[in-house]
Amino acid sequence: MYILVRVLSLSLFCGVTWSAAPTFHDRDTNCGGVYKADSGSIVSPRWPSRYQSRRRCVYEIIVLPGMTINLQFASFHLQARKKRKCRDYLEVYDGDNRIGGHFCAREIAPSRIFTSQSNRMTVVFKSDRKRGFPGFKATHTSTGCGVPVVPRAPWTKSSGNKIVGGNEAAQGSYPWQASLRRYLPGGGYHICGGALLSNKWVVTAAHCIVSGLDWVAVGDHDRYNSPSTKQTVKIERSFKHPGYDDDTFANDIALLKLETAVSQQPICLPDPTTKNPAGTVVAVSGWGTVSENGPTSSVLLQANMPVEDDNYCVAVYNYLADLLKYPKVDPKIQMCTGYRQGGVDTCQGDSGGPVVVFPPKGPAHLAGVVSWGYGCGRRYVPGVNVRVPAYVGWIRNVINNNP
Repeated sequence: MYILVRVLSLSLFCGVTWSAAPTFHDRDTNCGGVYKADSGSIVSPRWPSRYQSRRRCVYEIIVLPGMTINLQFASFHLQARKKRKCRDYLEVYDGDNRIGGHFCAREIAPSRIFTSQSNRMTVVFKSDRKRGFPGFKATHTSTGCGVPVVPRAPWTKSSGNKIVGGNEAAQGSYPWQASLRRYLPGGGYHICGGALLSNKWVVTAAHCIVSGLDWVAVGDHDRYNSPSTKQTVKIERSFKHPGYDDDTFANDIALLKLETAVSQQPICLPDPTTKNPAGTVVAVSGWGTVSENGPTSSVLLQANMPVEDDNYCVAVYNYLADLLKYPKVDPKIQMCTGYRQGGVDTCQGDSGGPVVVFPPKGPAHLAGVVSWGYGCGRRYVPGVNVRVPAYVGWIRNVINNNP
């Protein structure tokens, strides 16, 4: 009988809380709210129709600590000033500090970008007793995540038998990559991977939270010849998902709060509605073994893999559950990746590491967290990952409630 090599071989590897401002939804829609996604849009009441009179709407945009916000108005048309005073107006706040004064008429051009210095931006809209005007539409995006300064190195399936089936990553091309470590008298040991979500928070797999795990290293590349960018920080507290099941590996996700902030760039969280359908190409990275039960890698490795079809993944693991008493897969919270011909996969020591989508435009986002699988890179058997969009709400709640 085979074992869950990605899980049972661990021993071998040695987003501020702010109360929501009042919103008004009594007679219209789109009047204020709290927006916590890394990107999205806000619009005036009744958009694209004219807004109503006597409206006051407060839009709160909150991203994870350590990140900032860009706000850009694609359209802006309010009532014109009268005697130098805005009758209808819009205000923009960076945290508690107002940017500029009252804006009205067509005073915000599409080319203007409001950039925050904090992780919170507030937009206040107020209309008077007169008839409404077309209003506004703005997009907001978080900055400081998902855009590495160093380009990724090319990867092809024929590049060698590593990660399994990967090649060495360009140093600095996965700045959010973390190494979870414990230190014993004989030295420090890599336990699992992780992904930096902000300057003080790391996401990993719940099964990686083991006795003696006290440190996280970020900015590393060669574990035996550390670059100057490496930062090793003590873990202040760990948070396993309350629904984690050690037998089935359901909800295999955890958060680590660091004692001190780090300077490496984090990965963006996805929108909770993100699907990542079969065929979506994801990038994995880590210092795990280069073959099943083989030696670990000293340098950070990378590989690309497609997301596997949910029905195929469920069928494979249902068969293994009947044959070998393996856990089954729940596609609502788990996502499979890999090539059916095998040869490319994550392996021991890669657990907890990031599964990332690099879209053609915009920042990269975290699609999954490496969880477990049947062997490493075997034919017809994909690896199993936590489906991160299903946990964005839990992640934000933990971070916001533990500043």
